[in-house]
Amino acid sequence: MQTLIFYLGNFLAPALAVSVLVSLFKFDSSLRKPFFGVFGRILINLLVGSFVLLAGLISSGEDGKMLTYAGLITCVATSQWILIKGWSG
Repeated sequence: MQTLIFYLGNFLAPALAVSVLVSLFKFDSSLRKPFFGVFGRILINLLVGSFVLLAGLISSGEDGKMLTYAGLITCVATSQWILIKGWSG
């Protein structure tokens, strides 16, 4: 059981790190106030990142592929852009 917890923690660590960094980064002062708070954005970005990592694991059969990490960054950044209402500016 302890091994499973460590594996899941290490598996989700990149998604958590990218989610926190992207959510805390202030892009532009002219942006309107986002709908979700910082913790809400971190949680949503973490869920998006987790799904991308899981999809990469299922499609390639192993975790830690560079293509999966590129997809993680792309999808989390797109999610953050949508959350801060980047389409309406």
